Amino acid sequence: MPSENPLLLPLPDSLLDQVEALARDLAYGAVTGAWRPFYELDGQGLALNPAGNEDDTLLDRFYEKWDSATSKKLHYFLEILEFIKNDGNVFDLTEKAIRLLEKPLTIPSIFISYKRGESSALALALEARLKLAGNPNPYLDKLIPGGELWERELETRVRSASKFVVILGPQAAQSPYIAKEIAWALNARSSIIPVCLPGFTMDAAGIEGLAAYNAVFVRDEAAIDYENAINAVLNALGYATY
Repeated sequence: MPSENPLLLPLPDSLLDQVEALARDLAYGAVTGAWRPFYELDGQGLALNPAGNEDDTLLDRFYEKWDSATSKKLHYFLEILEFIKNDGNVFDLTEKAIRLLEKPLTIPSIFISYKRGESSALALALEARLKLAGNPNPYLDKLIPGGELWERELETRVRSASKFVVILGPQAAQSPYIAKEIAWALNARSSIIPVCLPGFTMDAAGIEGLAAYNAVFVRDEAAIDYENAINAVLNALGYATY
């Protein structure tokens, strides 16, 4: 069951975002058992079918959020975008609608910290997977550091990120940039996800402040181990994987 209730969010501004929000709200109520995974269309808009749940809070919240005029207008876009399918007199939610619940409600801002030459490949793979999962702009520093101004830019990026992913290999402790980025993230009280490569141990590296955070471990130098680690990071960031 999803941990976040999308019905508590306000309506988005753009039409396409509203369509996705309506599909997600419908899916949430169906998955949580507030109503059945289909609805009818009448003069009042979308007519949901309660699933026998005595708590009508979600049902009331749905009709407060989605007035009849708005829901009727968006209904046709739901069908065009394949969030529903017509089954006679009712409209069934599709798997595409249900899968909207697999993404975090609020797209997290993510900073990926890594050491060039040691963990570049994993950092780039993680960036690509995040973009595929729907996070448009995970930050990965791909430029050669350019002095004090660039360092200030990195600090600003780290402190403004809600999630800080740091990839740690055997040489990580010798990187002054990783040390600074970790210190900035700790100071900003960011949500930190350490990713430990083979050969790295937190105690031996002497990196302070990360022991309290649940780390993701790359168990061995095999493709499946890197794939499992990336999936674990995505899960920790709120994205479902298969």
